Amino acid sequence: QLLEEKLIQVCLPGLPEPYVYIDWGEGFRQQHDAALPDKARTAISFNLGPLALQYILDCGGAGYFRRRVVQSYLDRGLLERVAAAPEFSYPTWLVYSRERDSAVLQRALQVLREVAARDTDWSQRWDPVI
Repeated sequence: QLLEEKLIQVCLPGLPEPYVYIDWGEGFRQQHDAALPDKARTAISFNLGPLALQYILDCGGAGYFRRRVVQSYLDRGLLERVAAAPEFSYPTWLVYSRERDSAVLQRALQVLREVAARDTDWSQRWDPVI
């Protein structure tokens, strides 16, 4: 496991509807549907987070996104966290062949872990006109 991200529910201030489901995988769907059964089936869904984020910024609504990706939007007041909404875990895994293990690969993994551990802005640097 390279890092563990949190999926948080955010919305466009003043326009928190509709709820937009973003498919973060089977594990997320199971947790989501158990915690939010009323939102298990939505009229609008995406399987690509950046596209869903652009939709919400353009049209309004709420959905779950990786905290690092939306943090700059939260800081600027373009989005807000949905009060009392549950958070979900979103681990990121790095897969490699043990047969290809080497000192260079281990150094690269160390650097990746160091970079992933930094609490930096992972937004797409897309600034909407609202």
